[in-house]
Amino acid sequence: MTTTATWPDPVVAFFREQMPRDVSGRWDHFFSSAYQMGAMALVALGQADKDSAGAVAKEHPKIPDILPRWDDICCAVLSLLHQRGEIEYRLQDGSRYERRLARGEVRWRPLNPPAIPAPNVRPAHNCGPAYIASARKHLLEALDLVEDIHWSANAELVFWRTAPHYWFKQLAHDPRYLTAFELCLTSLPEEEADQIAALVNVSDADVEEALGQHKEWLAEKRAQYGPKARLGGAPTPERTRHSLTFARESQIEWLFFRGWRLLDGWLSADDRKQALEIFHDPLAQSMRRDVIQRLHPDSDVAKFELARADKARPK
Repeated sequence: MTTTATWPDPVVAFFREQMPRDVSGRWDHFFSSAYQMGAMALVALGQADKDSAGAVAKEHPKIPDILPRWDDICCAVLSLLHQRGEIEYRLQDGSRYERRLARGEVRWRPLNPPAIPAPNVRPAHNCGPAYIASARKHLLEALDLVEDIHWSANAELVFWRTAPHYWFKQLAHDPRYLTAFELCLTSLPEEEADQIAALVNVSDADVEEALGQHKEWLAEKRAQYGPKARLGGAPTPERTRHSLTFARESQIEWLFFRGWRLLDGWLSADDRKQALEIFHDPLAQSMRRDVIQRLHPDSDVAKFELARADKARPK
């Protein structure tokens, strides 16, 4: 994959201008995903120091000689554009996607809705049409995502991580994904393999420990607020096992967010220093599911995922 070397300056300008700032001048992420990724990007691009609630601007900012990963930066940029309503992904005919309503659900529409702007980026390389704010076109061109009025060849694999599901419905069957899956398995470091193996099952002892911790918490809060405080009852063992399995799944997911990339497999320690923790990455989530099903098909996490997929499948 080739990228232009001119992207850091416009990307830095974009994040510096569009990230929200508090009264002290700190870039505040408000614990919103797009802003959290933006804060990470500002730190990685030498503009700020990490802060618990965002990023604090450096007195003497300087773009580092070793840049953060281009694909991760693209994800952060696209996430912030989407957060700000400056990019809108469309269906192949250019219309807006409308989620199917659940039974009894109502969709409200304004009486005189504004005209929907026509897509100004045409489909290419399996990517659908989109509308982007005119002021952002140069930014996506600098990132080598847009060529003239079409998506570039480089854009496709970035959009595997950021675009809506209706653009890539058969992703799991793409030869490039299947090749990446095998690379993911063969490059899996022993440390990550051990962590995954330790997380995929929830034992009876784990459930008992969690129930005991909750019981102690209830006793502490009743002592603090009185015996009539409405704190809810103790969870059942079944519900506790479900919650623990969900948490384990999330922990495994973070291993992929931090250490795995499609074309590279598992990153080395040095390469991870250039990576951003792009969470809510559907590509990493898909790869994590497939790896668990291959390596630990009878595990609690694997069964949990299959049950959830079966529940979500249209009847």
